[in-house]
Amino acid sequence: MPEKTETKVIKEPSLIVPKRLTAHKIVVKSTGEVIEITNDHRIIYGHLEDQFRSLTNPKNIAAGRSNGHYYDSDENLAIRNGVSKYTFKKVKKDLKTLGLIDWKTPKAKKSGHACEYFVKHLLDVDHTLELIYRELPNGQPSYNYDRVSGQKTKNKKAAKPTNEARKNDGKSDQDNIGKPSGVPPVDAPVDVDLSGSNDSLMGADAVNGAERWETPQRADIDDLMCWREEGASGFGFMEYGEEHGETDVDRIAALIDQHYLDALNQITIFDEKGVVTESFINSAAHPRIDRNDDGSVRNYSYAYARAKTAQAYRDGTASPQDISNSWSIWFDAALPRHIPAHLLPEPEF
Repeated sequence: MPEKTETKVIKEPSLIVPKRLTAHKIVVKSTGEVIEITNDHRIIYGHLEDQFRSLTNPKNIAAGRSNGHYYDSDENLAIRNGVSKYTFKKVKKDLKTLGLIDWKTPKAKKSGHACEYFVKHLLDVDHTLELIYRELPNGQPSYNYDRVSGQKTKNKKAAKPTNEARKNDGKSDQDNIGKPSGVPPVDAPVDVDLSGSNDSLMGADAVNGAERWETPQRADIDDLMCWREEGASGFGFMEYGEEHGETDVDRIAALIDQHYLDALNQITIFDEKGVVTESFINSAAHPRIDRNDDGSVRNYSYAYARAKTAQAYRDGTASPQDISNSWSIWFDAALPRHIPAHLLPEPEF
């Protein structure tokens, strides 16, 4: 009888995404911040977790297939996951807020440079989060981790309130929401039984069968600055406009200008000691305030004068001509102490 030869079948690697990430919303219990979870979050997290787990696997390190570190750039990761760079950067920040990922940025802030990523499994951080699932037609949550995992809930199943009870409730469900955008209450335990009604968690619109749509979020100031400089050729420029209902290039440019000014107005320019804040320097770093390869400010006089100019415009106490005439005065008055010490270049000996 001939020996049966064993044939190795090469299977395509697949991503593993925790089923609990099918949650509709996740609340960070320590801050009350609510993250709306989309398929982009699930796919991107699955990719990052898969790569990190493989590259930090001791067997792969011992075999010389990995050095134990996971590096990649935003642009590469956006392409790998089939999303725009803007979408990737937003999801990346959301996942960090949830405690699922973290990263170290390269010292030299140049396009294409890779961050080093660190990824945690959901099991490591789930005690800090409250996961909220959509409700099925039968009133059950779309996923019940406690039941599937065999864990018992601490709370008894709550009876589904009647319409009359909702009407007569002195503290309406909207009080539980706490925010116009539908932020759910954050004091419920992580193992709260969600098999009853989720109406109070999802807001009045969900009760009527229509889910509330939120206004698209404003991009971070770094992206806005890049788009102002690069225009329609900038990576993610058109997608950002479309998310805000604009398709005309000029109207998108105007939208981005307004969003940039709004973001800039929320940044503190000087601290209580008269030192230019790092957040302002970072917001103006591209392309006006050049950086050295180590991230330090190349010209502190320019940085200080630019900060004084921005503060004068914000205060509205001087005319544009007065501000223009004061530029050289501010430039000459700048001293190293006006800039955070860790952003000054190392002295040359």
